[in-house]
Amino acid sequence: MDAENQKLIKQLGDLHALPDETSKSVESLLFGKRVVVFGGIGRDHYWPLLRDAGVKDSDYRWYEGYKTISQARTAEIVGWCDLVVVITSYAGHLLLYQTREVLSKGQVLLLIHNSGVGTLRQQILEKFKKSD
Repeated sequence: MDAENQKLIKQLGDLHALPDETSKSVESLLFGKRVVVFGGIGRDHYWPLLRDAGVKDSDYRWYEGYKTISQARTAEIVGWCDLVVVITSYAGHLLLYQTREVLSKGQVLLLIHNSGVGTLRQQILEKFKKSD
């Protein structure tokens, strides 16, 4: 019975009738990268996704979007990162006046309007997933 089920599942997969669960995987896409998130609803909200993407806890920072951060402090934070995520509905001022001004070559800026992890997942996949 099990062998027959496996055979049928393989046939369905060959016909692309089953969803490819790995297509939404962010596993190791951010391995070795340092990430900061400005805004959103909290550090722990983004951590599971970033951990799955290969980010170490020590390489992840989150800053509340409603608190003002000086331009010098923004430059220091962004200078430390490989990936800068701005949740614009919470931290639009950083997008307009501070974050873009201090990005350097090789850094990636993701602008996400809402705080959903699904949106961040999609942006990471679009920017970092290598096409097969």
